[in-house]
Amino acid sequence: MNASFEHVRQLNLPAGKFAVFGSGPLVARGIRGSEEADIIVTEDLFKQLAKDESWDKVELRDHHQSLRKGDLEIFYTWAPGAWDVAELIRTAEGIDGLPFVRLEAVIEWKQLRNEVKDQEDLKLIEEYRTAHQ
Repeated sequence: MNASFEHVRQLNLPAGKFAVFGSGPLVARGIRGSEEADIIVTEDLFKQLAKDESWDKVELRDHHQSLRKGDLEIFYTWAPGAWDVAELIRTAEGIDGLPFVRLEAVIEWKQLRNEVKDQEDLKLIEEYRTAHQ
């Protein structure tokens, strides 16, 4: 298991209040590697975590807020697009004991963002899906 995922485990976040998003669902399936983990959480959990001084509070260019510590970044909103974070968490897939946002949502997000790395990831996802049909 990826070191970042071990750091997610060590947070002991409450079940049903978080899921790993970003490239995490790709890493969990062995599609590609990453040295960090993006975590979506409920707004109430985000506010609770924000009280902990060990997290760096960051305002992103799109006015979304995050908390950063080491190789982890936590969000209660997700961009671009209009995402129902509670639904993404509710429908997350368990992989090795952690909840990961479904691959379909990752595909939709990467298509919306459409950066070079997203286009590369979409090709890798397609190859993975073809190999695992």
